[in-house]
Order: sequence, then structure tokens, then C-alpha cells
Amino acid sequence: MPRLAQLTFQRILGAGNFGEVSLYLNEQDGQQYAVKKFISRRYRENEFYSTAESEMRNFNHFIQKMGIPVHDAFIDNDQLILPFFTGKKPNWEQIQTSLKEMYAKGFVMGDPKPDNFMHTQYGLMPIDFGGVFDIEDTQFQNDALARNFVVNALSRYAEAFTENDLFNAYCSLSCAMDFDSEEQEEEEEITLANEFDLPGEINIRQETTQPLLSNFEVEKEVIPQKSASPKLSANVQSFWHHAKEQDKPTQQAKSACCTIL
Repeated sequence: MPRLAQLTFQRILGAGNFGEVSLYLNEQDGQQYAVKKFISRRYRENEFYSTAESEMRNFNHFIQKMGIPVHDAFIDNDQLILPFFTGKKPNWEQIQTSLKEMYAKGFVMGDPKPDNFMHTQYGLMPIDFGGVFDIEDTQFQNDALARNFVVNALSRYAEAFTENDLFNAYCSLSCAMDFDSEEQEEEEEITLANEFDLPGEINIRQETTQPLLSNFEVEKEVIPQKSASPKLSANVQSFWHHAKEQDKPTQQAKSACCTIL
């Protein structure tokens, strides 16, 4: 694989919460690469964020398990270098179909929106891997913040979850939190409402058909996260209360959720 110094900068593709993505060219063979520079900023203790290492791991695992014949992503000079894809953005219905196919292969995604998918020569696939996880991966199972990030997609990207089976499948990941009683559930829900204040996603991407592989925000010092207790955001709690009150299938998913973990 080429070193970053051997590649020629072409243009900035876009930016978002976690970093800035640029197009680079290998003039020797004409191969193009998407290079993601992660911008340091201050993260809250209970806020999920992506890193070059975690995103490289997610991407390489996904393409290997899904059988996508592209080169692995790699890190050079603290920047993530990925294969460059071109194509058109999908609509919400197509995203939902892709999410179902991904889930059948064991993958979930925390930010399933049109900007983060693309119709490539290998089919419809994610192009932002900060929130793509293997549900069988022990690291994901033990990461409460990552699981919260995925389950909260149900409220942040409701257009991608109109089918009950897909909705319930994502809800089942919330068994990271078990309740001893309804009273304890209500008390912890109040605590979580005050404790968990997950921000809405900031999207300042440029309008383009090129892949924008991440999100960006202003630079600030990164503060390492403390270990988080396996609790869910207030948004997720509201799903469970609604399911219990309406006696919907999501309540059944809660009781059976640990069978997939």
C-alpha cells in the first residue's frame, strides 16, 4: 500500500462530527483514496465518538465478512486511508433494505442516512464506518456507548426503521440494561434523563455525489472517556415505556434480546 506522502491531494470532499475527508490520487497507478483526518475536540463522558483505529477496524472487518473485493483501510501519519467509492446516494427505502441485509450478516449501523450510503460497483453499502458494528463482536457488546449510539438510531433516523422486524432487532441490543423492578426502572429513567444528554448529529456535509466517510466539528482537546456504566439514553427508555404501555412487539424483543448476544 502507498504511503500518504506518495499520494497527491486533490480536493476536500466534506466534513462532519469526527473529521474531514479529502480525495487523494496515486499518480503512479491512478488509484484514488479517501483520506480521513480526525479532528481533536472535547467529548463528553457519555458521548460516543469514532477514532481512526476503530473506524479502520470496522471497515476492514465489514469488507472481509461481506466479501467486498477492495483493499483494507490503513493508517498513516494518524490519518485513515480508505478505498474511494463513487456512485449515487440511496433513498430511505433502499437504506432500510440494506440495513436488513446487513443485519442478516450480523451488522448494525448507528447513523443510517443517505449521506452515509452509496450505490457502488459492489452494490449498496455504507461509506461511513464509524457506526458500523458486528453484533457478535465482544468489544461492541461491552461498549455501552456504542450500543446506545446504535439503538438511538431508531429515533434519529426513523425513516430507516419503518418495518417492525428491523425496529425490534435494533431494540433488542438495548438489553445492556436490565431492570429489577418497574419502580427501579422509573427511578433510573429519571436519572438517565438528567445524566445522558446525547447531542443531535451535526451535518455540515457539502452536497456531492462523492463519498463522505465521516463527520466533523471544531477542534478542541480530546478528553479520554471514563468507563461508562451499561445504561441507555432517555430516548431508548421512552421506546420501552411506549412498548409496554401499548403492548407492542418491542416488549417481546426486550425479553428475548439476550438470546442474540
